[in-house]
Amino acid sequence: MTLTKPFLLFLLLSLSLYSHSQKTGIIRFAIEVDNGYFEIFLNDTLLEKRYKDTLPVGHYEGTIWSPTYKTKDISFDILEGDNGKFHTKLEHNEAYYEDIKASINYDKKRNLYKRLPVFLIVTGLITSGVVYPFLSKSRDIIDDRISRYSELSLPSYIRNFKTSFIQYENQYNTRRAIFYSGIGISCSAFVASFFSFRYFNRNFSYSNLKETSPWADRFSFYFTGSSTGFIIKI
Repeated sequence: MTLTKPFLLFLLLSLSLYSHSQKTGIIRFAIEVDNGYFEIFLNDTLLEKRYKDTLPVGHYEGTIWSPTYKTKDISFDILEGDNGKFHTKLEHNEAYYEDIKASINYDKKRNLYKRLPVFLIVTGLITSGVVYPFLSKSRDIIDDRISRYSELSLPSYIRNFKTSFIQYENQYNTRRAIFYSGIGISCSAFVASFFSFRYFNRNFSYSNLKETSPWADRFSFYFTGSSTGFIIKI
């Protein structure tokens, strides 16, 4: 049901005139919740964090809700004048806290079975990619040394050549080991990710409770350049 702006103004004016003709009483709501926020759905009227209100005389029934708490049904009578405090305490929603614990455990398992394989794949590829230019350079140096070996004739040159060649060879072998280790880690993690992703999706989940108002979808406002409205879902 959508109310246009002219009709909404007429409705509010009519309600205002009607309310002046009614006897009313004042009530203070003392709702015990840690977060300081609560909503009261009272006789089809939503009161958001209303600590004090003036209501027409009569009997009222409603429901109180607060994030991370269970809803609670209430009823009370309003008499003319000051009605004092309406005090009640809400119970914690244990299912919400259990869901938080489950979500923490879910995130830990996701780090192990999903994020870790991806991290290893990326790290291995980056490592191999960074090392490859140095490996290629070492290979070019060794190829150049080998091609120049046949040109050496003096024994002292040959001894110096062999000493330096061993150093270049060790450097090349180290870089090659790092390069292929990165490739091996990435390939292994890639294959393992198929099984770990499948295992995770089959064995771990949580309900992801959303602490939103149970009446959030019943009341809404809209505003455009040409109209303003108030929507109530019945």
